Parts: sequence; structure tokens; C-alpha cells
Amino acid sequence: MFLYLFIFINYLLLSLEGLINVSNISSNILLEKLLFNDQSNDRIRYKLSTKFSIKANAVGDKCISHFDCIHFNAGCAFDQQSKSGVCLFLCDQNKVKTINSCNEREICKEISDSFTNKKLYLPLPMCLPIECKNNEHCNNNELCQNNRCIDNKIITKKLACEINEDCTDDETICNKDEKICSSIQCSIDDDCTYYDGICNKNTHTCIQIPQHCKTNEDCISEAYVCDTLIQTCVLEGIFSNYHCQDHNDCQKSSLFPSVCDKSRNVCIAPPSCKSNDNCQKTTNYCDINSLTCSVNEFKSLTFNRPPKFNTGKVKEYETQVHLQSKDYVCFSDIDCAMKNHFCDKSTNRCKENKNEEFVEIANTISEMLTLKTSCTDVAGNCKKYIKNCKHPKYRNMMEYACSKTCQYCTDLPKLRKHSKKINSPSENIIISKKNISKAERICKDNIRFRHHVINCEDRKNLCKQKIYYEFMRVHCSKTCGYCKEEAIK
Repeated sequence: MFLYLFIFINYLLLSLEGLINVSNISSNILLEKLLFNDQSNDRIRYKLSTKFSIKANAVGDKCISHFDCIHFNAGCAFDQQSKSGVCLFLCDQNKVKTINSCNEREICKEISDSFTNKKLYLPLPMCLPIECKNNEHCNNNELCQNNRCIDNKIITKKLACEINEDCTDDETICNKDEKICSSIQCSIDDDCTYYDGICNKNTHTCIQIPQHCKTNEDCISEAYVCDTLIQTCVLEGIFSNYHCQDHNDCQKSSLFPSVCDKSRNVCIAPPSCKSNDNCQKTTNYCDINSLTCSVNEFKSLTFNRPPKFNTGKVKEYETQVHLQSKDYVCFSDIDCAMKNHFCDKSTNRCKENKNEEFVEIANTISEMLTLKTSCTDVAGNCKKYIKNCKHPKYRNMMEYACSKTCQYCTDLPKLRKHSKKINSPSENIIISKKNISKAERICKDNIRFRHHVINCEDRKNLCKQKIYYEFMRVHCSKTCGYCKEEAIK
């Protein structure tokens, strides 16, 4: 009986020694493939640690297990992914023993042994190096978060806020739920609508709407365009009256002549020209009567006889027949290219609109505004942005674009406007004519016209230009020195 027991024990020990023999195990063997299930066998624990031990001698040396570092009061911080470790000093998590406390760039944290699944060693608390504990450990443009120095433009600034303007960093917005300035992830602009922001397509975070721009690219978001008059990013199709792709876009919401400058994609007054070469950026057609670039409003139909029947005499059917726009068959106002015309749906013919009153003001870049007297929405999707009606930042723009939806009609000024056309064909601008009120005789400059910032001082060079005289006299009388000028009848 004892003989059989002795043989069985020797066989078991020989098998175990064969498993941990270095000659039988490759140097690149994965540690998780070692299958030692006996958790109480000290001999297995010892052989397993010694056969794979690197025998570290100081903190910072490479290690595999806590066994390699424990003899000089250290543990092994082993990374299972990279399969490498380093010896670090042990520490007292309860900070009872000051001799084992970590320095200001270390934290005391329990690190498991590489043979954790074999339970050969318990986790040991070690001084783990970190990048920072507070903001003083980082650069001026960085903040400490989760023991790492991160650029303060990327992380959340926990500043109390009510609106986006309370956040000093333009890369953060006001989280309406938590009432703090934060960086919110997004993929499209709709993800940021609730926070009154737009989605930065580069960082995929919600940011405040840029306040200054020169081109559409400055607005970051594809849904916003640069209003070249006020140099501010505005939502395309709602607040921008100037963005266009073709000439039809410039006539959808206005009845005065305007063309699309395709080099900037903005609606402008027809520029002066002498030949078609001067209109390459706009219409490619110069009207010889008005000497302005304009859309060719006439269509020609030519009837030619076959050559063998041509006697050289002009026949009635050989003449060119010009069809004016007002005689066109139409289905909507867009089909009527002539100014002051609309589509009469009862006859499906373009008809002249004699009752429409409007004001057209020329600005520094020959772009114009149109103010309709009827209570309508200029934009077509006002209901989607109805929440901006009472927003102090967008009130002026919503009052212009969505007066009906926002119920601003009762607040609109009830002024009678009479259009007057300047005789010069090259200055084909319509300027509102009204009696000078007491407010206009006060020597001051107006800050805004509707939702547009005027900046009279920057436009001082326009005071003596005939085309802008009426506009500058009313809105920039102080800058232009018109205060003592007699009223123009």
C-alpha cells in the first residue's frame, strides 16, 4: 500500500517539474497558458516564480511578478497587454506610515500580480507615477483631468452659465440641463440645436456660433453661411438674404433687380458694364440700354426659309419675335423674370404687381434689403426654429425672417413707403422716400438698420458717393456732417 502511494507521489512531482522546466517552455510563452490550479502548494508557487523570474534589483527594473521585486520592498506593475512590467515602491494606502508615502507626482494604488488568475500573490499597493495631481503640474494652456494634462480647449470647463455667452471659451457651450459650460459630442448640427450651437465638423463637438466671418468656411458648419453684410455666420435659408446658387435665388424673396455673384455666391445689385466680358462673374450678359449686367429677359424665335427658296426679301415669318417676360405662361412667381411682376394663377400669366410697397437700401457692397409690408415669413422653415423667437441674440433676425410665425407683426413700424427710382441707369437703385422726422434731424449715427450693424465710421468714404447719399444721410448724419444740412424735399 505504501509502495503504491510512494510511486504515485513521485510520478506527480516528475510531471510538475516537467511542466515548469525551462528547456520544455519557450521564452515567448504566454503567461495565461500556464495551468497550475493548486492554489495552496507553496512549492508550485516558488517554482513558478523562480523559473520565470527576471531577478530585479532596484525600482525601475523590469519584472514579471511581485516575486521579482518583493525582496527590496517593491512590487511589479505588470501590463497584460504589452506583457512587460516594472518594479515600483510599495506604499501605505491608509497613509499611517509616512515612510511609505508617495511623492507629489505619484498615487498609491493597488496593482494585481501577473499571476492573479493563479492567486499566487495578492494585489499590492504601489506608488504609481502620474502626469499631474492638480493644474499646477500642467502648462498654462492645460488642465489636469484624471491625472493627465489635457488642453483646456478640449476638456469641459465647469463654469456656471445660463446662456452660451457666459462661457468664455468659444469651444464650449452652456449645458442647459447641468447649467455649466461643457464640451458636448455631436455628429450633425441637429445634435447642437438644443444648446443653441453648431457642430464643429473638425472636433465633432458642439460650439458657439462664430460671431465673425469673411467666407462661408469661417462658419465651420455646412448649415451656416457667412452674411457678408454684417460679417456674421447665419443659418442658410432663414437669416441670410444674400446666399445664392443662381439668379433665381436672388428673386425668390424680392422684386427688385438683383443678380447672383457666383464668385462669392451672394446676391448683389447689377454691376455696371460695357461689354459681356465685364459680366463673367455674374450673368455673362451686358444690357446695352442700362449698361448693367442683367439676366437676359428676352427670348428670340427665328424662322428661316430653306436656302433654295430664299429670294433675299424679308418675310414676316423671317423676322425675330421677342417675347417679354410679362407675357410668359407661369406656374409660380419664379417664372416671372421681369421686376414687379408676379404669377396670376387665375390666368397662369405674369402680371405686373402695382400694389407692392417695398424699401430697397444699397449697402457698401451693393447688396440690398427688402422689407415687405405684409405680415409674412421671409424664410420657409421658420417653424423649425420657432424657439429662437424670444432668444435675445436672434430676436432681430427672427423679427425680419419669421415675423408671422413669431407673431411680431404688431411690433413692426407702420411707415408709408414710396419707391423712387434714380434716373441714372448705371445706378439702378430704388431708395425709400419719406419726410424727414424729428428723429432724423438729431445729430447722431444709427447703430443698426434692422438686424444689420451699420458701423458709420468704417463706411465714411461712402458719404460723398451719390448712390449711397440718401442712406448715409439718414443713418450716418453725424459721421458725414449732414446735421446742419437743410431738409431735402
